[in-house]
Amino acid sequence: MAGDAPQQERDLKLYLDRAYMGGGTFGVDGAAHFYFNKSARDVNLSESAMLAGLFKAPTKYAPTSTCRPRVPAPTWCWITSSTPAS
Repeated sequence: MAGDAPQQERDLKLYLDRAYMGGGTFGVDGAAHFYFNKSARDVNLSESAMLAGLFKAPTKYAPTSTCRPRVPAPTWCWITSSTPAS
């Protein structure tokens, strides 16, 4: 309905301002300042994509989280397939 649009915009703004974004920050602007030292208005496309990904799992996808490096599957397959048969 036409009357719902302003309410939906308010709800979205409220969510974007209060959602946990990792690193102890709340809201998109707070996360932009924490991760990129700039306002949410000034982030580029790749930075905004990273911020958008934080909504799903902020602790898991935060760029400050430590991840164990993985060996790519093709490299692993090549190593095992190149082992001589006994």
